[in-house]
Amino acid sequence: MKTKICTKCNNRYPATVEYFSSDIRYKNNLRPQCRICRREVHQKYRLSKKGCTTTKMRNKKYDSTIKGRLINTFHRLNNRCNNSGRKDYKNYGGRGIKNLFKSSNEFVEYAVNVLGYDTYDKIRGLQIDRINNDGNYEPGNIRFVTVKANNNNRRKRRNRKLPCKNKNG
Repeated sequence: MKTKICTKCNNRYPATVEYFSSDIRYKNNLRPQCRICRREVHQKYRLSKKGCTTTKMRNKKYDSTIKGRLINTFHRLNNRCNNSGRKDYKNYGGRGIKNLFKSSNEFVEYAVNVLGYDTYDKIRGLQIDRINNDGNYEPGNIRFVTVKANNNNRRKRRNRKLPCKNKNG
C-alpha cells in the first residue's frame, strides 16, 4: 500500500481518502495535508477576523433571499418554543405554545405557497405573528404583519401600579 507524508505534521499515513481529502488539482488527487491538520487550519481560520467576516458575508447573501429569511424565522420561533435556556422561553414554550411545523422546509412551503410570500420584497419589514395569541405556531394560525400590528396583538396584562412621579414625594 502506498503511503503519503502530511506536509504540515510530517506524519506518514496510507495514501487514501480516509486520511487525505481528495482534490483533483494535485497529482495523486489527494491534498498535501492530512484531514486532522486540515481541520485545525479551518478552525483557526473560522475564528480569525477574516474567517468571521467571510462567514458574515456568506450569511448576509443567504439571509437576503426569501428562503434564508423564512428558515431563520423558523429557527427563531422553534427556539422560543423548545429551548428552555432562552430568556423569552417563559413567554412561549413556558406558556404551552408549540411549533407544529415538522421542519423548516414545511414552514417555507407554507409561507411561500399558502401565504403568498414568494419574494423577499413582500416580507421585508414584517414579523411573524400568531392570529390567536394563545395558539400554537401552526398552519392557519400564523401571518406576517407590521411591527405596529404585532404589538396590538398581545395578551392582556395585569394592571400594574406605576410609581407616582409627584414633586411632593
